[in-house]
Amino acid sequence: MTLESVVLCDGATGVPRPSIGTPCLAMCAWLLLGVGETVPAQAPTQSTNQTFRHRDRVDSYGDPLPAGAVARLGTVRFKHSPLVTGIAFSPDGKTVASTARGSVRLWNAADGRLLKANDRLVAIGTQQGPPSFGLLLVPLPCEPSRLFCAPVFAPDGGTIAIPCQRNALIWTPGGDPDIRSVGKTDREMGDCVFSLDGALLAWASTARTRSEPSQAIEVWEPATGKLAREIDVPSPVVRLCRSPTSNLVAAALADHSVGIWDIVRGTQFRLFEDPDRKTHLVAFSPDGKRLGTANETSVVVWNVATGERLLDMAFPPTSGRCSAQDIAFVPQRDILAVLLIDDDGSKLVTWNATTGEHQKTGSSG
Repeated sequence: MTLESVVLCDGATGVPRPSIGTPCLAMCAWLLLGVGETVPAQAPTQSTNQTFRHRDRVDSYGDPLPAGAVARLGTVRFKHSPLVTGIAFSPDGKTVASTARGSVRLWNAADGRLLKANDRLVAIGTQQGPPSFGLLLVPLPCEPSRLFCAPVFAPDGGTIAIPCQRNALIWTPGGDPDIRSVGKTDREMGDCVFSLDGALLAWASTARTRSEPSQAIEVWEPATGKLAREIDVPSPVVRLCRSPTSNLVAAALADHSVGIWDIVRGTQFRLFEDPDRKTHLVAFSPDGKRLGTANETSVVVWNVATGERLLDMAFPPTSGRCSAQDIAFVPQRDILAVLLIDDDGSKLVTWNATTGEHQKTGSSG
C-alpha cells in the first residue's frame, strides 16, 4: 500500500479531521470544454475579448486549477506524492512537514495549504536514478533509492533535518544555501534529534565495516558540518528521542534495554532494563520527568530522575498479532497514546498518563 496524503487525527480520539476533505480523491478533473478559446470574428478589445483567465480559476478550497481545467475532484491540500515516508509538527504546532522520495513539503496545519516545497532532495551528482526520479540534479551525498525518514524541526522551527540512509539533509527555507548535507557516507543512520538550542544534531548510527565501533550516537554541528562527538552505546539503537526540557536523549536498544544520554556532555544518565520484554518505542513526557516505553504487550511509564517504574499498562484485546508502531504523550491533556496495528488495521489507544486508566481505543483511519 502506498500513502500519498497526510491526514491529521485528534490525538485523544484518533478521529481524522473532516475539514481537510478527502485527500485520496485529490485528482484533477481535466474537463476540457473549450476553455481558453477566444470569441472569433471580432478584434480583441477590452469589451469583446472573451479570453478566460486561467490563473483566476480556483477549486472549492480556493487553490488554483491547472491551465485548461474547470474543476477538481477532491483537494490538493496535504497532497504529497509519491510515497509519504514521514511527517512532523513544528514546535508551535502551526506547520506540518512531510517527506517523500526526493522531496520535503511544509503545510499549514490548520487547513492543509502548501506553504513551501523542496523537490530537489535527490543526489548523487549527475548519475541517473530510478525512472520516477529522472535526472538527478542536486549534488548531495544521499542514495537515490533511499526513502527519506521522518523530518525533524529545530527548536526555533526555522530549520528541518531530514534523515537519509547515511547522512542528514539540513533544509533552511530561504537560506543560502537552503540545503546542505551533514554526516558520514559510510555509516547507516537512524532517528535524529536536535539539541535544546538547535546547535547540535544527534542521530543513531551503525558502522558498515568491522574497523569501526558497531553502534554509536553521533553528535554533529549542523552549522559547520563537523562531528562534535561520538557516544558509544552497548547495543544498536532502535528508536531515539529527546527530552523537551533538556539535552537528554532516550534510546530503545536492540538488547531490549533503554538508555538515556546527555548529548552535550556525552555521558550516560541512566539505563532502564526490562529483559523479559522487547522495548522498541520511547517518548518523553512534555515536562521531561517521565519516559514512556512500549514493548510487545504493554506500555511502561518510568521516572526519569529515579529510574522507578511508575505504570505498566497492558494493551487492550486485539485481533490477531498486535504491534506497537508509535508512542507519544499528548501535551496539556496528561494522556499517553500508542498506535497499534493488528489484523483489523490500526488503532489509537490512550491512557491517563498519571493513573494508567485506559481511556479510549479507536480506529486511526
